Amino acid sequence: MATETELKLALAPAAIPALLAHPLLAAAPPRLTRLANTYYDTPDLALLARRFAIRLRRDGRRRLVTVKGEARAPGGLSRRAEWETEVPGDALSFDHVDAPELRSELTALLPTLTPVFSTDFRRHTWRVQRGVSTIEVAFDRGRIEAVPAGRDPGQAVREAICEVELELLEGQDDDLLALAEALAATLPLLAAPASKAERGYRLYRQERPGPVKLRNGSTFLPASAQDAFCDYAFACLENFNRNVAGFLAAMAAPGATRNPPAPEFIHQARVALRRLRSALELFAAALPDDYVARWQSSLADLADALSPARDWQVLAHDTWPQFRALLPPRQATALARRLAAQERQALATVRATLADPATTRLTLGLLRTTLTLAALGNNTPRPLPLPHLARRVIRRAVKQVERRVARLNHDLAGANSPNPEAYARDWHRLRIAIKRLRYGLDVLRPLLRDKDVQCWIDHLLPLQDALGALNDSAVGITRLRALSDTPNDPLTAPAIAWLDGRTTGLHQTLPHVLGRLSGLTAPRLKKSSP
Repeated sequence: MATETELKLALAPAAIPALLAHPLLAAAPPRLTRLANTYYDTPDLALLARRFAIRLRRDGRRRLVTVKGEARAPGGLSRRAEWETEVPGDALSFDHVDAPELRSELTALLPTLTPVFSTDFRRHTWRVQRGVSTIEVAFDRGRIEAVPAGRDPGQAVREAICEVELELLEGQDDDLLALAEALAATLPLLAAPASKAERGYRLYRQERPGPVKLRNGSTFLPASAQDAFCDYAFACLENFNRNVAGFLAAMAAPGATRNPPAPEFIHQARVALRRLRSALELFAAALPDDYVARWQSSLADLADALSPARDWQVLAHDTWPQFRALLPPRQATALARRLAAQERQALATVRATLADPATTRLTLGLLRTTLTLAALGNNTPRPLPLPHLARRVIRRAVKQVERRVARLNHDLAGANSPNPEAYARDWHRLRIAIKRLRYGLDVLRPLLRDKDVQCWIDHLLPLQDALGALNDSAVGITRLRALSDTPNDPLTAPAIAWLDGRTTGLHQTLPHVLGRLSGLTAPRLKKSSP
């Protein structure tokens, strides 16, 4: 068995000549091959369910059978077990799999295996020395083809391949990522988190890449606070890359102008950035100061670049349908067109930002520095046991929420004529504090008592939802005023009035929701945690 370590990047077709002439690849001419691959699975896709892939490759006269295990992809750097051998013909065989149990399982499935999809591409391959490492750089140009279940062979569907793969043959991850950063400095490369196999299965199942939510914390956390942060950072980065890739694919699809990408792509990308920035703050005591400062600033700038598009999408898709019926048909149609135009403009700006090589370099830099941090292990200058940090982090996050709640309760109770709207900044700060606490509970949940965590979540969710609606109203009013031709624009004034009314209603209910948090204590660590 070998372990494959590789990074996949999508390349704009217009940049192919620049890649082929790139100085970093000019030491020797590339090896040119044409590779035809067929992927097999059972009729019920049992291998997909187990995240395995079986491939028969035709490389000239050679035939290679490859079994790939489940991939771990810390931040986009894929690692997976791989068993590959040359075979005399086109018949599958698993005699080369040196894991007896897996070999038996695959052999038992052999009679049921059938072609599911294929890939056919030309490959340029270079071997590059970088630092102490040997890296294979492969450029693949071709297609994936599948006949979806229930269709005739003549109804195949296809998807183009135009990507660069960097595989670490020998050496260090850091050298591979340094080479990727150097290539991305002059080429329009984008993170490509989906493998050819994943894309092939999507074609076969007639699925489009959809928005991806970050899964809650794992059931196991390492003892080191730094290791726990790195694991979480990798998950956030992978989630961001997948939503960005899905968004850019949707923007490039036919009809994207009339049917813009699902708002959830941008939303989940921003959530991934927000979670990562919260983790930087929560784990700061265990991380190098320069690392925290660099990535807090860079990630904040990237999140800010996504905000206008998210604002217009919330207004156009979530808020607008709630009051559209209140407007006369002509007025409603005119306002809908204005909102759609603003959304298209904002999405085009976001597309340019996310497709910019600078964004790829940022994510590669974050991946590289985080992998370096993870490699330190116990040699970190700030070794800190995770349970120790968890106590500190959760107590501090709870106290921040309690302070914000106490201040609002005091101010509202002491006002002669309570006007919650006067404390908009304090409401916003409470919302941010609640999100930080929620993210802390998510990442540290395996260490905390389940009952305590669930109690806090049950009490926080209604308040977080109300504060989110309050924020959406405030942002919607700001955006609509910017859209107005005059201070009392008849097109936007009714919408602004509706949002003002919703804001007033939320302010009347929020003080009662605050009371639900009184008497709660910070979640405790499980008894098994030291």
